[in-house]
Amino acid sequence: MADVRDTGFRDLRFPSPISWGASGGEAFQVTVHVTGSGYEYRNADWDEARNEWDVASKIRTQAEHDLLVAFWRTCRGMAYAFRWKAWDDYSVRAEHGVMRPHADDGRANLLFKRYLDGFDYVDRRIVLPVDWTIHPARDRKIEFKVFVDGVEEDPAGYTVDFRNGVVWFDAAPSGVVTWQGEFDVPARFNMRRLSKTLVDYNYYSFEEVAIIELLPEEIVEPAFISGGPPA
Repeated sequence: MADVRDTGFRDLRFPSPISWGASGGEAFQVTVHVTGSGYEYRNADWDEARNEWDVASKIRTQAEHDLLVAFWRTCRGMAYAFRWKAWDDYSVRAEHGVMRPHADDGRANLLFKRYLDGFDYVDRRIVLPVDWTIHPARDRKIEFKVFVDGVEEDPAGYTVDFRNGVVWFDAAPSGVVTWQGEFDVPARFNMRRLSKTLVDYNYYSFEEVAIIELLPEEIVEPAFISGGPPA
């Protein structure tokens, strides 16, 4: 079991066979005040969207039931966060893969995904890029790569921190740095009980399997910059 004592985060992905087919999407918290005359005053309480999903829409086999229950128990329900693959939004192409320097010497660069709408855009912090070496081939589509001024950088010249979404260069790049790859999002269960019904022999239905995205800052390791690139 992953060490969860310090951050409350297990660096393990929610089982992909169960997350496939989840219903849900992005949500913002906005407070709307309506005056007596009908005018509105709107306050965006959240600067970033948080996704919410539910994977209780399908009948589950015994094997899927056992997989979900084991993951639920090892997460202690809502206690510990984990990686979640959002099947509708899990990849970045280089034209939307933004990187920003985070250290004074320019060697440490944070990963972002840019959502562009005309001349307006939002940069979403990506803290859990996917390491291809630890996921099955069927789950991989876009290999992690880094580019400087559109030219692919030699992987020997940088180190990727897949736990905090940081690329450490051996020497600070002098051009525009971008990236491509796949990513997970930090998430946790969002219900107290895993309610289920045995609908047939070895087949189960679940009342609710709610998942909610966490803000990136909630799971980033505090010492990831000062400690340097991962060994």
